[in-house]
Amino acid sequence: MCIKIGSASELNISIKEVTSFYDCNWTRKIALSNENFYQWQFISTPNNNNDDCCVAIDENEIIAVMGLHERPFHLNQKEYSGAELTTWIVHKDKRNLGLGPKMIDYLQSKYDVLFGMGISKDALPVYLRKGFKYIKSIPRYIYPINYNSIETFGHYTPLAKKLSKIRGRHEIYTIIKHTENELNILNSVFSSNANFFNRSEQWINWRYEKHPSFNYIINVISNNKGNKCVVVYRIDHLKDLTIMHCLDIYGEYNAFSSGISYLEDTARNNNVDIIDFYSTNSKVNSAFIHKNWFPTLDFDFIDFPHLFHPIEMRTPSTTSLILWFNDDCNLSYDFGKLYITKQDCDFDRPVENNMNLVSH
Repeated sequence: MCIKIGSASELNISIKEVTSFYDCNWTRKIALSNENFYQWQFISTPNNNNDDCCVAIDENEIIAVMGLHERPFHLNQKEYSGAELTTWIVHKDKRNLGLGPKMIDYLQSKYDVLFGMGISKDALPVYLRKGFKYIKSIPRYIYPINYNSIETFGHYTPLAKKLSKIRGRHEIYTIIKHTENELNILNSVFSSNANFFNRSEQWINWRYEKHPSFNYIINVISNNKGNKCVVVYRIDHLKDLTIMHCLDIYGEYNAFSSGISYLEDTARNNNVDIIDFYSTNSKVNSAFIHKNWFPTLDFDFIDFPHLFHPIEMRTPSTTSLILWFNDDCNLSYDFGKLYITKQDCDFDRPVENNMNLVSH
């Protein structure tokens, strides 16, 4: 065996070779087997023309792939070299050869910060032995509106409907069209108190406005005192269910309650049945708790699926997270300051047969 590990670009591996590997070896249909989606996800990112996915080859044949794209990470008001990891797969005949630790060694030598979501039981021990930290369940908040649709797919008790009548106070807000300057300012303001992947205008433009499948709405919301935050959502129309996914809310904390009121009003105006939001950040989450959204990890009287193609209930109805920081980052692992949402680590990805790819 002559195993080499590096990025797809370093090893001269083509997009077609990697997407074909995903298509042949992943157990379900996957968007990463589509060359157009792969191009957007990994190569057409800001300031990048290389394929940085981590690949292991044996005699020029792919035997393992770790999906990856580079993204700056704001940590304690400094910027570090970061990478979002996704969809790690090893050929079934090449397992137990030590490929996992070697691939992680390569990544840890190249980046300061590494994150991944939805970690399998098989992969978790490898990450932990390499110094990664693990969050088993990312906090998730739901806002039920139409219980007739919700009971078809989830479950709730009479207490949930009673508590739904105790809504948080409706806050005044103004919708401001987002501009490059506004997005950059709010990204900078948020970085003074939170640790997160860069959300400046160029990254927001790539992640949302240039997404090849989904239609996202981005707005800057201002409260009556002039505090502002960025709010991003998309609405998913499924059979017998319309769900709004809030992907992002960041900026000035005092504006978050107004941003949430905007989401609630928009959902009702669009006949949405339920809204959901994922976040690791305790201060961001406090605004949703204050507005009486239901935390699915804490309340056992209501739950709702987080997988939708097909709709599938799992317990817990959220996902997991692994993270690693180079010791030079000098970080105490303050998960309360960490801001990871459904926006990050390829967690809001279509399945291959529901992509509806559009050109940009």
